[in-house]
Amino acid sequence: MPTQILLLYLVFGGLISVPVAAEVVVCLDSSTGQGVSGATVTLSRQSNVVVEAETDAGGRAALPELPPGIYVVRVDKPGYIDLQDPQSRGRQLRLPPPSGTVHTYLSRTAVITGAIFDAEGRPLSGARVVAIVRRGTASEAGLIEFGRAAHSDDRGMYRLHGLPPGHYSVAAIPPRGDVSTDPFMPTFYGPGSPAEAIFMQIMPGETRSSVDLTVARAWPISISGTITGIPDGEDRREAAVALVAKRGLRAPIAYALTGPEGAYTFDNVPPGDYAVIAWAPFQGWEPHVHAIGKEGRTAAVNVPVSSANARIDLELRPVVQVEGQIVLDNANLNRSECRGIEPLTFRSADAWFGAWSAVHSPDGKRFTVTSLPVGAYRIHAPQLEGCHLSIRQGEKAAPSGTVHVDASASLTVVLSTATGEVSGEVHAEDGAPRPTGFVLLARADETGRLELMPIDGEGRYRFGDIQPGTYRLTAVERVDTAGIMDPLAVPPDSAMTITVEAGKSQTANMRMIRK
Repeated sequence: MPTQILLLYLVFGGLISVPVAAEVVVCLDSSTGQGVSGATVTLSRQSNVVVEAETDAGGRAALPELPPGIYVVRVDKPGYIDLQDPQSRGRQLRLPPPSGTVHTYLSRTAVITGAIFDAEGRPLSGARVVAIVRRGTASEAGLIEFGRAAHSDDRGMYRLHGLPPGHYSVAAIPPRGDVSTDPFMPTFYGPGSPAEAIFMQIMPGETRSSVDLTVARAWPISISGTITGIPDGEDRREAAVALVAKRGLRAPIAYALTGPEGAYTFDNVPPGDYAVIAWAPFQGWEPHVHAIGKEGRTAAVNVPVSSANARIDLELRPVVQVEGQIVLDNANLNRSECRGIEPLTFRSADAWFGAWSAVHSPDGKRFTVTSLPVGAYRIHAPQLEGCHLSIRQGEKAAPSGTVHVDASASLTVVLSTATGEVSGEVHAEDGAPRPTGFVLLARADETGRLELMPIDGEGRYRFGDIQPGTYRLTAVERVDTAGIMDPLAVPPDSAMTITVEAGKSQTANMRMIRK
């Protein structure tokens, strides 16, 4: 029986119920192009493992006959990482696919080591240390924590491992004292502030050592103000306030409890873009315990900090209840095989607020989210298979599934299989041979997963069945680093940001990156 092919897609349409022929996945080393033996290829469906196979000496893994449908594929080997799935979330896969062989590019992982010191130059133990990447677009690049955190030992030493090659900085968050009186600041590799973080290019298999940080630094800037609208508490009448790096780490720069008349102050604030977030009643400092219950009150505002002290007053407002309905796109109803709409999650876009899960009605057609602080949220269903969702707030579509909630609101979640298409040409420099390599497609608002398409002999590429949304396109000679996800590390003429709309095709031409 001839070998058919697994081809990775972002979204998938209708399915039929007949078995398909055995398939082959080929795992290649991203630097050498050689097959990687001993890698485990796992296919799962609805959270259940269906197939587990190991690659041979040539990096090939044969899969048995499988019924058509949507699967999640993961490729694992110690010391390696799948560059198309750098956070090991798994990638969606459709059977049966068009012809071809699935090529997965594994890269040797990298390591960053160093030491953390306090203001007096003494080793600092117990600091939380994280690798930092830039994600988003060139005009709105945010700092995002990537991979597993490490903690400095009694010598102040730390080790971040299992990183895909790419561009990184490092941040250290000191151990907490009494956060109501002892604010703490993340310190970034370089001069110390988020805006001045130094990024390093880490190569496959590299260990970058002596990346040292000193966590304390005094800044002359302060943010202060008054919080009003604080509800009466049983024992005390106060609000909690957090200063958070905007589009940055999910860790506060500082905490405070309001004093008499609702006053608060943050001293030693480094320049940058922040959010000041307040909530009451005070339940605890962690994101998942603030503003609990229907009586909670919150407020938030964005604050740019340059060189002058800032005064920010906030009035707390009641939390919000959101009600909504779930509908199928009638134009695609017969093709739809949507599963996994639960849990439907509201995740805060304001840096620090956590995530809320919707409660569904028994028939699954309506949902409710209670105790939601005012702010912007991205709505997604992490286990959704067979379709994608879009959001309508009233009569308006919400781009990228993001809505701003400032009062009791009604939303509509539309499940659809309607997709878009992007194609184009990749041009070489004048006089250079016709380019060979890949075009990579990645969601601009995500931290990892990407799709790739080989450039054909005419210098062309095509992505079909793309979920609506905002993406970054990049042309590369080889797939050997996750640095292509960094919007500031890629030459502007070899990358672009595009918006894909359902049912539409568009052309995007670009130049090849030369390494």
